[in-house]
Amino acid sequence: MNRATVGNEGSKLRALFFTSNLTPDYQCDLIHHGLETHPQVDLDVYPCPDYMYNDYSTPTELYGRGFTVFCNLDPTARNTPSRSDVKQNLRAGVYDFVVYGSIHRRQDLLRVVRQNVRPERIFFVDGEDRIGIQSRLIGKGHYFKRELVHPHPGVLPIQFAIPAEKITRDPIDLSKKTRLLAHCDPRDTTTYVYDTEQTYYDNYREACFAITMKKAGWDCMRHYEIVAQGCLPAFLDFDEIPPRAMVDWPRTLQHRANELYAMTAGDSTPWPSSQARLWTDTMHAFSTHLRERLTTRALADYLLLHLPPSRD
Repeated sequence: MNRATVGNEGSKLRALFFTSNLTPDYQCDLIHHGLETHPQVDLDVYPCPDYMYNDYSTPTELYGRGFTVFCNLDPTARNTPSRSDVKQNLRAGVYDFVVYGSIHRRQDLLRVVRQNVRPERIFFVDGEDRIGIQSRLIGKGHYFKRELVHPHPGVLPIQFAIPAEKITRDPIDLSKKTRLLAHCDPRDTTTYVYDTEQTYYDNYREACFAITMKKAGWDCMRHYEIVAQGCLPAFLDFDEIPPRAMVDWPRTLQHRANELYAMTAGDSTPWPSSQARLWTDTMHAFSTHLRERLTTRALADYLLLHLPPSRD
């Protein structure tokens, strides 16, 4: 996924974002975060998922205990029009573009949208783990598919991202690591012991490596959370990922991280200086890639790059 900054300084695009059925959906919610915090987008959200805002009262009851994706947005900045206002705005041509953040879960007002918004300004996002697509919508707008296992004409890849504020600013320092491998391991659910986001992050921050792997789909938030805390992912079965899935994950760096973990796994003795330098260089490169290419802002930019240059 090629990413770049879009829009002119000082200009804003008016957009309508259809959320999922008011239940957490990582792909949908990450795009929501990226668009709502984008300095060049004025976003209307319908309907409003309260769990995305930092005044939500019970974050630990959310999927993944509410870590990383949820409860980050400023509630004073939300624009949440009524359904009738949305219909009126669509018919008046108010919106520069419209995004269905979870096309399998919500297709509200699709007929009104298609009657009033040109296809090149409509985005359908399919973030499901399952590989099936909504074929009838191909060509009716830009169709983005996570877990794009098989190529489909007219379907574009998309993947998860992470809010930039969740990426540690601490210097990368191998000497401060206290363990080789993070405690949290997706192969063993008894290691899911963290009640707060900070203790969960510290689990990665103190380790050199953390195990990650495919669960329901190849893409998962764990990959991003590991790198965001200055830890290298040891990604099981990484070579089996289809070419069109997780297309912006740095594959060369991941292979290097896997090789380095294989060299050091179970070794409690100090590493040779060459291995220490390789870990540090790989970690720096991974962190840079995450910050430049895999934030929610970059995810929003990726969508916006597919807009035509004007409303003509």
